[in-house]
Amino acid sequence: MKILLIVCSFLLSHLCFADLKKIDWKTPGDGLVTLDTNSGLYWLNLNYTSLGSTDEPNLNNTYGKIVQRLVDYNDELYGFRYASLDEVKNLYLNAGLRLNENRWFQTGKNATPLHTKSFIDRLGYTYINITSAGFQRYDQFGYTATRCGDAPVAQCYALGKPYADYIVIAGVGLDKYDRTYAMLDQSYGRPDTQFKYHTGHYLVSDINPSKLQ
Repeated sequence: MKILLIVCSFLLSHLCFADLKKIDWKTPGDGLVTLDTNSGLYWLNLNYTSLGSTDEPNLNNTYGKIVQRLVDYNDELYGFRYASLDEVKNLYLNAGLRLNENRWFQTGKNATPLHTKSFIDRLGYTYINITSAGFQRYDQFGYTATRCGDAPVAQCYALGKPYADYIVIAGVGLDKYDRTYAMLDQSYGRPDTQFKYHTGHYLVSDINPSKLQ
C-alpha cells in the first residue's frame, strides 16, 4: 500500500508539473528559463534577477535598473518584460498551486507542497536557509503570499499601500526559510525607496529568449 501511494504521488507530480519546462538561455544546461507550455510564455529564473543579500547586494537589479535594462537593446534582458498580474496568477495555477481568489494564499489542507517545491525548483530560490546539518528545510506545506502586508495581491497591486512597503512582492515558499520573492511591475503607483534583499523580478518573454542572443 505504501509503495502504491509513493508511485501515485510520483505520477501525479509529473503529470501536474508537465506545464512547466526548464530550457536553456545563455549556455547549454543553464536552465535559466522556464517555459509554461500552457500559456506559451518564457519566464526568467527569479534568482537571476535577485537583489542579492545584505552581504552581497546586487545594485544592478533594483527595480529602477531593471526598468532601464528591459529597454536597452545592448542589455541581456532586452526582449523580456514585466509580467502582468494575470500572467503571474496563471503561472501559479498552471504550476498546480491552489489559490484563494482574493489573497493567492494556500496553507494547511489546501496546500500543495509537491507543486510548491517544483515551482521554486524551476523558477529559482531567492532566499535559502541552510541548517547546521547543511540541508535545505522542506516543511510539508506550501504557501503563496504577498509582502504587501496581509492585503490581497490584486488589491495591493492596484492600489498600493499607505505605508512603508509599497512594492508588491509575491512570495512562494515551503516554509519561512526556503522561498522565492519576486516583484511585479510597480509603474502603477508610488516608487519604493527600500532595498529588497532576496527578491527577484517576474520577467517574461513572448518568444524563446535564446533566439535573441
